[in-house]
Formats: sequence, C-alpha cells, structure tokens
Amino acid sequence: MATFDGAIGTRTRVPLDGDDFMPHMGSLVGSGFKEDAKVHGTRNELVTGNITLKFTANEDILLLGSQTEKIMTNRDLTIIGTESEKVVGGRTTSIIGQLTESYVAGQMTSCIGPYNRTDVAPVTWLCPTQTMINSGDLYECKIFDGAITAIAQQNTGIKIETTGQATAFTIHKMEATSFQTEVEVIHGMATVSTNEANGLSNLISGMINNASGTTARLRAMDAGLGPEVSPPLEMGTPPFS
Repeated sequence: MATFDGAIGTRTRVPLDGDDFMPHMGSLVGSGFKEDAKVHGTRNELVTGNITLKFTANEDILLLGSQTEKIMTNRDLTIIGTESEKVVGGRTTSIIGQLTESYVAGQMTSCIGPYNRTDVAPVTWLCPTQTMINSGDLYECKIFDGAITAIAQQNTGIKIETTGQATAFTIHKMEATSFQTEVEVIHGMATVSTNEANGLSNLISGMINNASGTTARLRAMDAGLGPEVSPPLEMGTPPFS
C-alpha cells in the first residue's frame, strides 16, 4: 500500500480539494492529534452491523446545532461515576409506559420557581418512616380527604376553620385546654351520660334552656353572672319528700 506524503499521487477515499488529510491518517496542519478529519459538507454513514466504541480516555462532544436521537428498541445506560446535567432552556419529557425510579441514597430537589403537578389517576405515597414538610402557605382543594393514623400530633399557633357540617364519632376524648372562647348561634347536643369535674367554671349566658333526665355534677366552685330562673320544686321531690 502506497504512503501518501504529498509527493506521490495516490488515490484516496475522498477528494482532497474538499477534505484535508496529512500523514498519520489525516492530521490537520498545526494540530497535535494523531488523526484529524475535516468534512466541509454533510456526512452520511450507514452501518449494517454492530458498532463497538471503546475510549480509554475522555470524550468531548460539542454540537453547535440541534441533535435528534431515535432508538427503535431498548436503551441501557450504566454510569459508574457521577452524572451532571444542565439544561438552560425548558425541558419536556413524555413517558407513555410505566415509570419506575429507585433511589438508594437520599434525594434532594430544589424548586426556585413555582411547582405545579396534576395527577389524573389516584396517587399513593408510602412513607414507612418519617415525613417532614417545611414550607410557606399550603392550599389544598379536595373532594375527599381520608386518613388512617395510629398516633397524630399537631402543633399550631393560630388555626381558623370554616366547616359547613362536621360529624365526628369518638370512642374516648380527652382535652386539656388552658383558655377557651366559643361563640355559637345554635347549639344542640344529645348525650347519654355526661360526667364533669371542674375546678373553676365561669358562665355568662343570656338564656339557657336545659332539660335533663339525670344530671350529676361535682364542682369545687361555680360562679355565674346573670339572672337564672329555676322551676319551682314540686311535692314529692326533695326537700318535700
């Protein structure tokens, strides 16, 4: 095989008037690489078999235009080290099939701008250990909100609720309140049995209508402000029995 050194006319694979080749299989003038190729036009390459590329050093790719990649079958990618990706413009990802992601280590996501998410199908979050949310204002609009909780603890500075109708079924309820203020227009209560133990009870009422079958109260002190009208005692009841 003849060697191309510029002095002997040897046929080459491409015209030399469009591509520059020097010794060492095409090193360009002033280049320190072993192989250089300069293509002035469009390059079209068809490989009917497999392609195997092995780089023992780094690989740098610079695309001044756009890139289109189409894979007809599966794609496997294994990265032993760290992967970094930077997208300056927008990004759109469409996944027709199922998406499965597994994170062995921790995951951190920082959203500087607004974050909008729309879930058309049901969503299930499984957090077996602990979940903490530290954010600003949180607004939720739901048709139904259900939860099954073994132990719930909530610390709130100021809480304001507006409820059209509330229905609660409680087996046992215990409250410890330092100071409580209630304003009610109409209050209806049906109780089978009520036991109260108050250290100090202050009651200011415009009108109280109370109809009780049996009421048992044990109080250390009962202070009331306002007129109180009690029905007269009937014969046959203490102290007229």
